Amino acid sequence: MTDDRWDVARVRGLAPDQRSFAAAQRLARSGVWSDLGHLDALLWGRCQGSGATPYQVTVDTSGPAVQCSCPSRKQPCKHGLALLLRWVTQGEGFTATQPSGDAARFAASRPGGEGDAGARTPVDPVAQARRLQRRIALMDGGMAELDRWLTDLMVDGLAAARSRPHSWWDQTAARLVDAQMPGLADRVRGVGQQIAADEDWASTLLQEVARWHLAVVAWRRRDDLPADDAADLRTFLGWSRTADEVLAGRRVDGDWTVLGVATSQSGRLTQQRTWLTHPTEGLVVLLDFAAGGAAPAVTRLVGAVLRGTAAVYPGAPPRRIRFTDDPADAGRVERLPDALGGWSDALAQVGAAMAAAPWQDRFGVA
Repeated sequence: MTDDRWDVARVRGLAPDQRSFAAAQRLARSGVWSDLGHLDALLWGRCQGSGATPYQVTVDTSGPAVQCSCPSRKQPCKHGLALLLRWVTQGEGFTATQPSGDAARFAASRPGGEGDAGARTPVDPVAQARRLQRRIALMDGGMAELDRWLTDLMVDGLAAARSRPHSWWDQTAARLVDAQMPGLADRVRGVGQQIAADEDWASTLLQEVARWHLAVVAWRRRDDLPADDAADLRTFLGWSRTADEVLAGRRVDGDWTVLGVATSQSGRLTQQRTWLTHPTEGLVVLLDFAAGGAAPAVTRLVGAVLRGTAAVYPGAPPRRIRFTDDPADAGRVERLPDALGGWSDALAQVGAAMAAAPWQDRFGVA
């Protein structure tokens, strides 16, 4: 559905108050929902309220943005929060299809939206620029607040940070979500949970704090960054790209050899990374998602050769790719083409990759 990592805590961070979140939790578990669907970053459904006509609820998770036909003045309303919670905690019943009606019109109004082609309206460049300006302003404010928080954290000391309750980390993460930086919010929330049980917690916390500080400094100088670094910074902060943006970018044809497959879990979201190598692109990664207990894409066998065209995401190597169509099976190889001699060679390769791509934290070796 989307490249963003969603869990219950992140939905809670969007709620205008605890009462709205509690009401959303009850709604998410109830049987008032119908016509549930999803397409990439878009979710939609109908929620039966007290009136005769169900409310039409639509969520763009890449924003995030919520639209609901209910009269509530709270944003997002409990129905939008409940739709997100239902997706995160259950996942069943969402049909992968094209949106229609209000959902299609909402999708078409979003920047880079992928609504039904017949329902699309021309993008207003002035309105689009205004939305971008608002987002940049929110991110500027969020970065300034994060910088002050980091200063306080270092003055108080790392040991004091470890003793903080989860709510302390969640509050900072919630402010980052409000500032349109959900990826960074997830990292702050995740570190707060990790260091409570990590024996080497000090190293873990210091490394993450250093990266957060680097993000603050780099954001201020974003106009001076090389294109690959700017793209990786954007991904690190959680500013996702739509499928249209990626498919409109650089494409590469040829044979892609599967080097390995790894899965990880983030709440109810399963992430599957397929590492491949290409004669000119080198090491790349194909990322698939599955939510609500659903199975991810069919795992490719190590050594399989896939022939097809891939759109390449911007950023430093190892870059992410997205196949434009299902690739064809082009046989198998007897030996992995990028196999290294031993651990020293592997560590040297990873060290060089980390130096060139400080925003990335996963590097494959064969």
